[in-house]
Amino acid sequence: RPNIFVANEVLYLPKFAGHGNILQQAVGGWELNSIATLEDGNSLTVFSSGANATNGSSLNSLIGTGFTNAQRPLLTGVGCNSSVAGAPANQILNPAAFTFVGYAIGSIPSNIEGRGVCSGPGNINFDVQFAKSWYVKEKVRIKFSMDMFNIFNHANFSGNGFANGFAANGLVCGSAACSPTNNVVTAFNTGGIGNFGQATQVRPGRELQYGMKITF
Repeated sequence: RPNIFVANEVLYLPKFAGHGNILQQAVGGWELNSIATLEDGNSLTVFSSGANATNGSSLNSLIGTGFTNAQRPLLTGVGCNSSVAGAPANQILNPAAFTFVGYAIGSIPSNIEGRGVCSGPGNINFDVQFAKSWYVKEKVRIKFSMDMFNIFNHANFSGNGFANGFAANGLVCGSAACSPTNNVVTAFNTGGIGNFGQATQVRPGRELQYGMKITF
């Protein structure tokens, strides 16, 4: 993950020492603890599992490595994670950032996507705890805590099941079949993108728990 920010704080709330014992025991001496986590998504690489062309071409791969998987598209200059107008919230990658137009089959183009240049779903999470301890004589302590995980109920999409395969379907090399001498892609089937770049799973939402701990 390119950037990770984690902050932890503990606040000791007023003890109301100058007030009566009941107020001190009920309201005074609480602790407010929190952990804030802000993370970029993990670095990932967009792949295309093979390729196929129209106009009677027989095509299984793009650069002649012998592998039909792990082919990478070209970058258009649009950011991988830039917003897509009208797209659902789980659209993490922008399909407009990738293309096969201009790809010279059999070569490694200069604007081919690099390894790990894109980021998956990020993570924004705030956990909060309220806690208070009561002491019974000298050796017994009773601690009550109320824990709230993801208190703002932020939707954090998971990288599991993430669709990062960019389909190289219906490649066209001008008006003739793609060949060693006519090897520059001029169009491809954008309808094959489907759910590309969309997260299909989400991490847990807001959760609350209460606890009582006795130490003796």
